[in-house]
Amino acid sequence: MSLLIGPDYAAAGFKDTFSQWQAMDRYAQYSYIMGMYDSEANNGATGEETWVSARRTGIAECAQKLGLNPDMISDAITRHYQTYQRDWGLPVAVVYTQVMLEVCIDIINRHRAEANLPAWTAHGGSIMESMERRK
Repeated sequence: MSLLIGPDYAAAGFKDTFSQWQAMDRYAQYSYIMGMYDSEANNGATGEETWVSARRTGIAECAQKLGLNPDMISDAITRHYQTYQRDWGLPVAVVYTQVMLEVCIDIINRHRAEANLPAWTAHGGSIMESMERRK
């Protein structure tokens, strides 16, 4: 049996810009999102830090409760890039993390509170502008 792999999958490495994200077809975007989701939400490690566990379980619960799917997340990533042109040079993984934090902040914070951790704030907006304000 042979496995056919298209060009998107043969070069599936990190996608570092909006233009690389746009160049992927929908199926490749879905696969990329599922890889990021699986890596973040399902890969608990023995001895992982408490804040990582709270984020991981919060995102998994959020995705289940809201019925998030790759189509919804892909559209949210694309909308973020289209709205905040300053972020066009940021990797897709960074935008994905921001989008998931914004959508799931309440559930993540509930898990953080259960672990006696302070709440996080989802800042929204441009990631680059948020980083510059923190300097």
